[in-house]
Amino acid sequence: MAGNLQGTVKRRVLLVLTNQKTGAHKDITDLRVAFSMKKSHKTLQNRATIKIYNMSPDGRKFIREARDHAGEFHIHVTLFAWHVQGENSDTPIFTGLCETTSELIKPNWITTLQGLDSTDSFRNFSYERKHVKGTSVRTIINSLARESGVPVRVIGKIQGSLLRDRTFSGAPINILNDFRNTYGFTFEVLDSTLVVRVPRPDAFDYVEIHSGTGMIGTPRLRSGVLDVRVLITPTLLPDTFIRVTSIQEPSLNGIYIIRKINTRGDTWSGDWTTNIEAVILGTPSVFYVKEYLDLRRGKGVTIRDIS
Repeated sequence: MAGNLQGTVKRRVLLVLTNQKTGAHKDITDLRVAFSMKKSHKTLQNRATIKIYNMSPDGRKFIREARDHAGEFHIHVTLFAWHVQGENSDTPIFTGLCETTSELIKPNWITTLQGLDSTDSFRNFSYERKHVKGTSVRTIINSLARESGVPVRVIGKIQGSLLRDRTFSGAPINILNDFRNTYGFTFEVLDSTLVVRVPRPDAFDYVEIHSGTGMIGTPRLRSGVLDVRVLITPTLLPDTFIRVTSIQEPSLNGIYIIRKINTRGDTWSGDWTTNIEAVILGTPSVFYVKEYLDLRRGKGVTIRDIS
């Protein structure tokens, strides 16, 4: 069934390569592109490998020219992948700086891009600053983003302020991980922008997962973690809410939150899928949502970090 479903979809990619030194960019849509990437809510596994087959000599030259005198590459990569029956390409499945190599493996020239998504640059910057009691969390987030050179977009209203003077030292991503435990927001660095989301207390958005939206096979539950396989869906990211509906396993129907995804694709053949690991809302491993509406029971629930 999985092979038949994948075989019936028309695969599409848009790969945007940008030379960060010059601003020049090159779009790739009609070459064979294969990719593999992992993303985790812990931001430790957000890596991608992308292979481009038979780029033109001018294309390979474009990549070589993005290397500076110290040998560092300045190629920023944005990869969109979707299937014609599914969502469009508005949301990238990967964005970040990549190292590149090109080699002739007869009969193909293969250009390999390897990189970390944009959260890595946000993780490596060191933030050193003292904030006094009463400073709002929103002010601190703005400061983290400004000093690390990352634009910020906040969706919703962030509540809360410091209860005492605090000196912060370290990577912004670690500080935000600490904050989201307490103040109930999620965040990601998407297309080089820090996006902070605050769940509404009376509702939240989720992505529907069922056979009509590209679910492949039957979901499985192991040790409290739901495994489900779907066709590539760009909006599926760690910390995304999903609602799973399975005719074969109705006991697993419900609302979950994604912890990890593993995406593989090849525009010619083989996989065009995302493997999801998710946990059901209400389990101790869901640590950052303080209050939300339980849509299945119609009552509010408080979740606390007890892990």
